[in-house]
Amino acid sequence: MIKNEKFIFHIIIPFYNSKKTLSNCLNSLKNYSNYKDQLKIKFIFVDDGSTDGSEDIINNFNFGGDLILIKLKKNMGVAYARNIALKKIKHSDFIFFLDSDDEVSENLFKYFKRLFCKEGIGVAQERYFYNGEYKETSLYFKEDRIINKKDIVKYTINYLIKPNEFSMLSYCWGKIYDFNIIKNNNISFDESLSAFEDAKFNFAYLLFCKKIKFSTLVIYRYNISPPTQTLSYSLTKSISSYFGFLDSLDQTEKFLIHFFKDDKKIERKIKSKVLHSTAAFTCISLVRQCYRWRSLLDCLLSYPKILNDLFLRFNLKKSFYHYNFKKANGSLTLTFFLQHKLWFFASFLLYFKYKKDIYYRTSFFKMFLKILKGNRIN
Repeated sequence: MIKNEKFIFHIIIPFYNSKKTLSNCLNSLKNYSNYKDQLKIKFIFVDDGSTDGSEDIINNFNFGGDLILIKLKKNMGVAYARNIALKKIKHSDFIFFLDSDDEVSENLFKYFKRLFCKEGIGVAQERYFYNGEYKETSLYFKEDRIINKKDIVKYTINYLIKPNEFSMLSYCWGKIYDFNIIKNNNISFDESLSAFEDAKFNFAYLLFCKKIKFSTLVIYRYNISPPTQTLSYSLTKSISSYFGFLDSLDQTEKFLIHFFKDDKKIERKIKSKVLHSTAAFTCISLVRQCYRWRSLLDCLLSYPKILNDLFLRFNLKKSFYHYNFKKANGSLTLTFFLQHKLWFFASFLLYFKYKKDIYYRTSFFKMFLKILKGNRIN
């Protein structure tokens, strides 16, 4: 690397009706001008058909000539918005994706040279915020290190076994991508997916990626809203639209098989693990979708038929023959009901799992539990 080399760094920020969160997102970027001697930073905002005046917030921030705003006439989805931004870029060194309800740390600019990775991907430490409170996360890598192709494959296999625990490659936030890998290999987000488009993009990218540079630096604040706040979003789409993990897992399988080339024995093992992961993601998706049911009666009248249709449409039965619920930290009871097509009982169990989660999050129920445990209420 040339000593005073100045990299072109594009940050892509799609937004849709983000008036409530966009100011915090933009405030986290405002110190970028302090690092112009090291980086040529460009922002691409994509207004994905907003109707709430989100664009006005951007106009109030002074990004000067470092900002490009693309306005879409109607809401097309985050995958489409990111692809439009990528097509707009003619020359760049690195790409960073930022969601409009999240924020970045100044570390992103201050320690950029510690983070970027030519012919690879720079990955920073995860940091989750649930309803404004920081949640500890278990990290697979405990220190700064270079992760070679062999280690990436090992991590990917663990991801298939425990997708909720080894999830670093299933999202694109907090990562710095080499633009030349994206451009030269025509990598883009799958616009047909409503979910898991990030994971599919990452494993397409990893086919051409030689290494990952992992850093314990915190550069990204990922904000998670409580399920009750995102319920209306879930209701707007069919449950089947959230089975994008099937396409994502196909891409993951291609990545692993490409690494092992023509080893048929290992290929069979990979296919088995992909089927296991399919069942694991099915359980995860079904639990998440329980938030759409307003009452037990509503759930029991609708969900059994939906479950049956999903298993027929996506041929999910085979995946449960390869599913090990213990390895995936799943539920024995739910697995049994799904394996034996006991849709009514599966719906009943899923509904009460949802109700339990909601009740526990209410302050009254927390207080009641404290009283039962004999804890003092302050």
